[in-house]
Amino acid sequence: MLKLTTSVTPTPELLHDLDLSFRDSVVTFRFAALDFTAPAENRYAYRLEGFDAGWTDAGNGRQATYTNLDGGKYVFRVRAANSDGRWSDLPVSVNLHVSSPPGLRGGREFFMGWHLSA
Repeated sequence: MLKLTTSVTPTPELLHDLDLSFRDSVVTFRFAALDFTAPAENRYAYRLEGFDAGWTDAGNGRQATYTNLDGGKYVFRVRAANSDGRWSDLPVSVNLHVSSPPGLRGGREFFMGWHLSA
């Protein structure tokens, strides 16, 4: 797992797993297609499995930002279409794990208290 405290720019071949702390309140993915025929006409779609219900059409936008994700496991996927409208066969993916804050287990609050009576 790669643990981030600052920004990195690894290639998809190097980045398979990303480990975030519950303190990491924002994660931004930036991406680009390597089709230089008409780069302004490249299109993108992305999704964060475990969060997004379906694919988000980003048009020619090349980034996706998520904030305040609950602790858990996610998979970020992105695919691209060239200027001819042909979509990539396989999306690029990154496994994302967000740790839960202390006292939370699996997104549910864990509480243990004492009851004193006189």
